[in-house]
Amino acid sequence: MRRVAPVLGFLTFAILFLIVNRGAYEGYFHGDELDNIQWTRYLGARDWASGFLSPRYYRQNFRPVGHFYFNLMGRAAGLDFRWYVFSIHALHLVNLLLLWRLLRLRLYFGSWPAAAGCLFFTFDMGALDALWTPVYV
Repeated sequence: MRRVAPVLGFLTFAILFLIVNRGAYEGYFHGDELDNIQWTRYLGARDWASGFLSPRYYRQNFRPVGHFYFNLMGRAAGLDFRWYVFSIHALHLVNLLLLWRLLRLRLYFGSWPAAAGCLFFTFDMGALDALWTPVYV
């Protein structure tokens, strides 16, 4: 039972999270997102590599990780907005698992305090825009 409880807790959080955020799947792209999907197609492997490895600030606002996300999603999902939101939600749920492991295994929180921390992280309304709008990646 000790191993089943965290799994059931995660599944409960994940299902509730997806229910609460189901409206995000009915959204649509904004101008910046469409721009990022379109222009990132023209970058090559050398551009991505130099962007990932360089600590410099780009005057043209090139953000390698976010723009690489748009490049991959543009190729894989095209203009199907639901896949963009699903990938953001999946990433959020992975972070939930990592937070649980951090609280339980590294900071030695009990089950209930760790669950409370995960609850606040999962349903933080301050992150609502980031969970509903791909441009915040």
